[in-house]
Amino acid sequence: MVQRHLKDSLIPFEKALIKPLSGKIVDIGSGGGFPAIPLAITFQNALFTLIESEKRKCQFLERVIEEMNLQNVAVIHQRVEVLTKAIRNEYDFCTMRAVAHTSICLEYAAAPLKVGGQVLLYKGPSFMKELKESQNALKVLGMKFEQTIEYAYTFNGECFTPNIAIFKKKDQTPDKYPRRSGMAKKRPL
Repeated sequence: MVQRHLKDSLIPFEKALIKPLSGKIVDIGSGGGFPAIPLAITFQNALFTLIESEKRKCQFLERVIEEMNLQNVAVIHQRVEVLTKAIRNEYDFCTMRAVAHTSICLEYAAAPLKVGGQVLLYKGPSFMKELKESQNALKVLGMKFEQTIEYAYTFNGECFTPNIAIFKKKDQTPDKYPRRSGMAKKRPL
């Protein structure tokens, strides 16, 4: 777990490949808490909101937060498509790890971000292909691809080279995005 999940969450920040997080951060599809919990421990002056649609995962996250006495983290049990109809233009950063195709992640992330805010997507080797397939989503959602940062770590003797893809919100996201639950996966932008 330490190598595969914890280190994967923190290596880009430990090696100063990405600037430190500050302000308000939303983590979408938080699951077991990666990367959000390690990042919240590391960047204690930032405020983290973890959005998760599965109740049992939310209960687990709340227990971890309580046991670790993390004062800078809140969990919201809700589908992101529903929540971001009300919470828009609030966050400085959005993180996601192992959630969905890049175009779907961008649709989920664009609305809650402030203009100038950044999306940090933890992606695997298929990212460049996904980026090509996400050009329409970038345009429609008011997003801009900035850079990808490749990093490496070893797990069970095997070397992994994931990426963090960084996007910036350059314009307001139209009110109709994200679309209702399931639409982003059914008909990607």
